[in-house]
Amino acid sequence: MSSNNIDVPYTCYIAECGDLTYYTGIARYPEIRIEVHNQGRGSKYVANRLPCWLVFKSEQFPNRSIAQQVEHAIKKLNRKDKDKLIDSMFNRLKYPDTLLDTYMIKEIGRQALQEVGLTSEIVDRI
Repeated sequence: MSSNNIDVPYTCYIAECGDLTYYTGIARYPEIRIEVHNQGRGSKYVANRLPCWLVFKSEQFPNRSIAQQVEHAIKKLNRKDKDKLIDSMFNRLKYPDTLLDTYMIKEIGRQALQEVGLTSEIVDRI
């Protein structure tokens, strides 16, 4: 981690909890945030549903405000649409358990958000 976190961009993430529910949040380092969640810290919701896994990670946003807007938009999605968004990040047939590169996440994520009806300026920022 950088000693100067001010320059580190934010990422929106979705964690799948042990009870198969989703938790959406933002973090500068989502993988480390998942470790914190799994230690029972950082979120009461997740702490009561351990363990959790990172199932979606957006591209990086230049500031917290944009990441929070995307987080809010994702939180408003129903389970089916969140599943679509998560599935857009993984091509389970060609790349099982492998993350697509950042450019593909960005493009597929934008398409998935538009498909579920998020056509606002948030989608344009992604």
